[in-house]
Amino acid sequence: MRTRSRLLLLAALPLLLLAACSDAPTASPAATAPATGTASPPSPGGTATATPSPVATPAAAKSLGAPSGVPHTAADPSFTALPGAKAYFGKLGAAAYRIEIPEAWNGDLVLWAHGFRGFGPE
Repeated sequence: MRTRSRLLLLAALPLLLLAACSDAPTASPAATAPATGTASPPSPGGTATATPSPVATPAAAKSLGAPSGVPHTAADPSFTALPGAKAYFGKLGAAAYRIEIPEAWNGDLVLWAHGFRGFGPE
């Protein structure tokens, strides 16, 4: 039972830290009117202004989907292959790709797939 509590704490701690470091807006307390109906003296901080409503703008739409929130374009993917190889490059949608294949390639390809166990019993 004690081990389960520790595991739960270890699992919850990173979630709490991520929530604390989030850039999500927090709710601010709303101003309330006096209950008696009499006017209250002006606040020393000046006059209050209306908070802007979250409306989508064309500038915001351009940055949607960008990991950093900053719009970007893929650079020209062209390159020169090493001696004894062929270069293939281009763009697929908004993503650029570069492939370099040796002339005497046997067709085998090894990709890093951490945890991949294959397609069936082997």
